[in-house]
Amino acid sequence: MTGIAYALATYLDANSSTLTAGTNLWVGRMQESPDLAVVVNEYAGDQPQFLMGPTALDSHRVEVAVRSSRDDYETGRALCEAIRALFDALPPGTYSGLSVLRVPPIDTVAALGPDRNERPRFTARFAPVVQR
Repeated sequence: MTGIAYALATYLDANSSTLTAGTNLWVGRMQESPDLAVVVNEYAGDQPQFLMGPTALDSHRVEVAVRSSRDDYETGRALCEAIRALFDALPPGTYSGLSVLRVPPIDTVAALGPDRNERPRFTARFAPVVQR
Protein backbone atom coordinates (compact mmCIF):
# COMPACT_ATOMS: atom_id res chain seq x y z
CA MET A 1 0.00 0.00 0.00
CA THR A 2 1.17 3.52 -0.76
CA GLY A 3 2.08 5.75 2.17
CA ILE A 4 0.30 9.03 2.80
CA ALA A 5 3.47 11.08 2.20
CA TYR A 6 3.82 9.58 -1.28
CA ALA A 7 0.12 10.10 -2.04
CA LEU A 8 0.29 13.77 -1.04
CA ALA A 9 3.54 14.36 -2.95
CA THR A 10 1.88 12.85 -6.03
CA TYR A 11 -1.06 15.23 -5.51
CA LEU A 12 1.33 18.19 -5.30
CA ASP A 13 3.12 17.05 -8.44
CA ALA A 14 -0.19 16.96 -10.34
CA ASN A 15 -1.65 20.19 -8.93
CA SER A 16 1.26 22.61 -8.59
CA SER A 17 2.87 24.39 -11.52
CA THR A 18 6.01 24.90 -9.40
CA LEU A 19 6.70 21.34 -8.24
CA THR A 20 7.85 18.26 -10.14
CA ALA A 21 8.49 14.92 -8.44
CA GLY A 22 12.15 13.94 -8.57
CA THR A 23 13.21 17.44 -9.68
CA ASN A 24 12.31 19.72 -6.77
CA LEU A 25 9.79 17.55 -4.87
CA TRP A 26 10.71 14.48 -2.83
CA VAL A 27 9.38 12.15 -0.17
CA GLY A 28 11.50 11.44 2.91
CA ARG A 29 14.69 13.35 2.12
CA MET A 30 15.38 16.71 0.53
CA GLN A 31 18.17 16.77 -2.03
CA GLU A 32 20.92 19.44 -2.00
CA SER A 33 19.76 21.00 -5.25
CA PRO A 34 17.92 22.84 -6.64
CA ASP A 35 17.65 25.68 -4.13
CA LEU A 36 13.83 25.84 -4.34
CA ALA A 37 12.81 22.40 -3.11
CA VAL A 38 10.11 20.57 -1.14
CA VAL A 39 10.07 17.35 0.86
CA VAL A 40 7.05 15.55 2.30
CA ASN A 41 7.66 13.51 5.46
CA GLU A 42 5.33 11.27 7.41
CA TYR A 43 5.52 10.83 11.16
CA ALA A 44 3.44 9.17 13.89
CA GLY A 45 -0.23 10.13 13.98
CA ASP A 46 -3.09 9.42 16.36
CA GLN A 47 -4.77 6.10 17.03
CA PRO A 48 -7.31 5.01 14.42
CA GLN A 49 -11.00 5.61 14.94
CA PHE A 50 -12.97 2.42 14.39
CA LEU A 51 -16.42 2.88 12.92
CA MET A 52 -19.24 0.38 12.65
CA GLY A 53 -18.20 -2.61 10.60
CA PRO A 54 -14.72 -3.01 9.16
CA THR A 55 -14.20 0.70 8.46
CA ALA A 56 -11.57 2.73 10.30
CA LEU A 57 -10.23 6.26 9.99
CA ASP A 58 -6.48 6.66 10.25
CA SER A 59 -5.24 10.04 11.45
CA HIS A 60 -1.75 10.51 10.01
CA ARG A 61 0.72 13.33 10.50
CA VAL A 62 2.65 14.83 7.61
CA GLU A 63 5.19 17.62 7.51
CA VAL A 64 6.06 19.57 4.38
CA ALA A 65 9.41 21.36 4.39
CA VAL A 66 10.24 24.01 1.80
CA ARG A 67 13.64 25.50 1.05
CA SER A 68 14.30 28.53 -1.13
CA SER A 69 17.30 30.32 -2.57
CA ARG A 70 19.63 32.25 -0.34
CA ASP A 71 18.25 35.75 0.28
CA ASP A 72 14.83 34.74 -1.10
CA TYR A 73 12.78 34.33 2.06
CA GLU A 74 9.45 35.33 0.51
CA THR A 75 9.45 32.76 -2.34
CA GLY A 76 9.91 29.85 0.07
CA ARG A 77 7.32 31.14 2.50
CA ALA A 78 4.82 31.79 -0.31
CA LEU A 79 5.33 28.27 -1.67
CA CYS A 80 4.74 26.76 1.77
CA GLU A 81 1.53 28.81 2.10
CA ALA A 82 0.43 27.68 -1.38
CA ILE A 83 0.97 24.02 -0.44
CA ARG A 84 -1.03 24.60 2.75
CA ALA A 85 -3.90 26.04 0.69
CA LEU A 86 -3.74 23.14 -1.81
CA PHE A 87 -4.01 20.53 0.95
CA ASP A 88 -6.72 22.44 2.78
CA ALA A 89 -8.80 22.49 -0.44
CA LEU A 90 -8.10 18.86 -1.42
CA PRO A 91 -11.44 17.20 -2.17
CA PRO A 92 -12.17 13.77 -0.67
CA GLY A 93 -11.14 11.04 -3.06
CA THR A 94 -8.72 8.27 -3.88
CA TYR A 95 -5.12 9.41 -4.20
CA SER A 96 -2.45 6.86 -5.08
CA GLY A 97 -4.81 4.13 -3.87
CA LEU A 98 -5.63 5.78 -0.52
CA SER A 99 -9.11 7.01 0.36
CA VAL A 100 -8.20 10.47 1.66
CA LEU A 101 -11.07 12.32 3.33
CA ARG A 102 -9.28 15.54 4.18
CA VAL A 103 -5.87 17.08 4.84
CA PRO A 104 -6.35 19.81 7.44
CA PRO A 105 -3.41 21.90 8.61
CA ILE A 106 -2.49 21.55 12.27
CA ASP A 107 -0.43 24.73 12.50
CA THR A 108 0.63 27.77 10.52
CA VAL A 109 3.66 28.06 8.27
CA ALA A 110 6.79 28.38 10.39
CA ALA A 111 10.35 29.38 9.57
CA LEU A 112 12.93 26.74 10.49
CA GLY A 113 15.94 28.98 10.04
CA PRO A 114 18.49 28.63 7.25
CA ASP A 115 20.18 25.41 6.21
CA ARG A 116 23.98 25.05 6.23
CA ASN A 117 24.12 26.94 2.92
CA GLU A 118 22.13 29.87 4.36
CA ARG A 119 18.98 28.99 2.38
CA PRO A 120 15.71 29.81 4.18
CA ARG A 121 13.55 26.86 5.23
CA PHE A 122 9.88 26.65 6.16
CA THR A 123 7.52 23.97 7.39
CA ALA A 124 3.82 23.27 7.63
CA ARG A 125 2.22 20.26 9.28
CA PHE A 126 -0.99 18.44 8.43
CA ALA A 127 -3.27 15.73 9.84
CA PRO A 128 -4.56 13.74 6.84
CA VAL A 129 -7.55 11.50 7.52
CA VAL A 130 -7.54 8.25 5.52
CA GLN A 131 -10.42 5.80 5.43
CA ARG A 132 -9.56 2.12 5.31
